[in-house]
Amino acid sequence: MFKIIKFYIWQGVTRVYKPASSQMLKKSNQDLPNKLPWRDIFIRHSKPNFRLLITTRVKTQNLVIFTRQMARLLRAGLPLVQILELLKMNTKHKLLQEFINKIILNIENGYSFSEALEKNKSHFNSFHRCLISIGERTSTLDLMLERIADHLEKNVKIKSKLTSALLYPSIVIGVAIFVFLALLIGVVPQFEQLFSEVGAQLPLLTRIVINLSHVLGSIILFLGLFFLIAMSGFVFLKKRYAVIAVKQDKFLVRIPWIKKLLAEVITARLSRALSTALSSGLPLLNALRAISEVTKNYAYKTAILSSCELIRNGESFYYALTRQNIFPLDFLQMIKLGEISGNLEKMLSNAADLYEENIDHVAGNLSKLLEPLLIIIVGTIVGGLMLAMYLPIFKFGDVI
Repeated sequence: MFKIIKFYIWQGVTRVYKPASSQMLKKSNQDLPNKLPWRDIFIRHSKPNFRLLITTRVKTQNLVIFTRQMARLLRAGLPLVQILELLKMNTKHKLLQEFINKIILNIENGYSFSEALEKNKSHFNSFHRCLISIGERTSTLDLMLERIADHLEKNVKIKSKLTSALLYPSIVIGVAIFVFLALLIGVVPQFEQLFSEVGAQLPLLTRIVINLSHVLGSIILFLGLFFLIAMSGFVFLKKRYAVIAVKQDKFLVRIPWIKKLLAEVITARLSRALSTALSSGLPLLNALRAISEVTKNYAYKTAILSSCELIRNGESFYYALTRQNIFPLDFLQMIKLGEISGNLEKMLSNAADLYEENIDHVAGNLSKLLEPLLIIIVGTIVGGLMLAMYLPIFKFGDVI
């Protein structure tokens, strides 16, 4: 990501007249403070500067660290703006620095922390902003930030387990395809030249491989460019037109194996977020609306919002979710038990633990389950290609 940022290089002195200098991300010279009280520095001179940055997006793990540090510093009694200034100085991620700087500017202009986040929605979703707003109203902002950090950390763990489980099969398949194409385009033509000198009829499998080599050799570059353009166009259109993302989400929930995995992941994420929201004092309807974005799937988001309408019309939470025909039955039963016992928050937390354990089990066994299939696929690709090339040599007496 390319971005031009404006910052100010300042020079000043400490209380004992020792020179000091650094830089600050500010919109204008008027936004620069005359004094940095927590460092005992008086700013005397400043000048603007610009920098072209090649930055990566702020990872969830960075937000976990930022949120947890903020909670601990609040618990220690430091003022909010001072905490944000300290965290901005301690982070090396430029996008996160710019985000923190915008929050500081908004707070200095009279906005609350939750209002500043509402004006800068880059990294904290509506669910987190609701918890922060509650924390400000109830003077428990440090507790809410700690819960947000825990929630983000749980999501990071789930995502990392699934990513690591799928990484090995993806690498093996990618290497197998690369080796197959390299042999098909680089090695097969050498065998073809040898066989053409013989002039005998080649086996069917060998002829198929040679013809495939001709076809792929002539269009491989166009196929690569087409695939790259198609994928880039799809990503661009998906970001620009929400209907494409909607169609994709609806398609994914129709594929049996993917549907089951999505149900496990989204239900775990939904249960954890809803349990956190209810334990923080957020009403059920408000909590459901806030966490609808947490699912990151249009089909589940629509189901949650539809459930909100049914609950508003007097239906129970269990019945409203059952009407959607998308949530797992055991999750619905736990919701029912939670409503009957009056302990929905605890039951949701138990559901989150259960589904997170299931995801751990699936992620742990996925590589083991796919390994035999990968061996068969790679063996078939490479072995079939070698057999096609050496079959005429095995039948040397008939071919030569």
